[in-house]
Amino acid sequence: MNRLENQIHRATGELLLGGAVPNCFWFHVGGRGSPTMAKVFESLGFGIGVPNLILIHKGKTYGLELKPEGGRLTAEQKNCHMLMREAGSYVETAYGIEQAIEQLAAWGLLRGDVKVGRERSDIMARSVGSFELSWRAAVALRNANILTIGQLVARTEKELLAIPYFGAKSLLEIKKKLSGLGVRLAPDVP
Repeated sequence: MNRLENQIHRATGELLLGGAVPNCFWFHVGGRGSPTMAKVFESLGFGIGVPNLILIHKGKTYGLELKPEGGRLTAEQKNCHMLMREAGSYVETAYGIEQAIEQLAAWGLLRGDVKVGRERSDIMARSVGSFELSWRAAVALRNANILTIGQLVARTEKELLAIPYFGAKSLLEIKKKLSGLGVRLAPDVP
């Protein structure tokens, strides 16, 4: 799993921890592990290509595949998703955190007080330039190809601090601006 995809998984998990509707059971399906273990699981009939998130609520099963923008489903994933749909599950693929939020909300799996939908998408699509940041922070983000708030919140504090010429002052400035919008950076994993 690449870094950006990993961040989408973490951000979606954090959203569900604090915002899932009551009595929604959910879990993240781990990767295949080693190629040897993948072959063992496949030979035993375990589903290859299962969506990253499985959610169960009111007797219905939902599968949400999380991909970064521009990501693609494998043939195994397409097949598994088709089989799950034929068995009565709801299965979708979300490309980026915004689509993941919108899909979870469309399924009714997020509490009403969680910011979702059009308002959230509009925030994530906004240019980082709309923040009126200090020159140093703005240039550092632009040089790192972080152009939208959605791209910014997919990063952790550590990742931002690793950007050349982006320091603690810039981080504090960004966190204050994001707080005003009701969003925050991806959590650092210990």
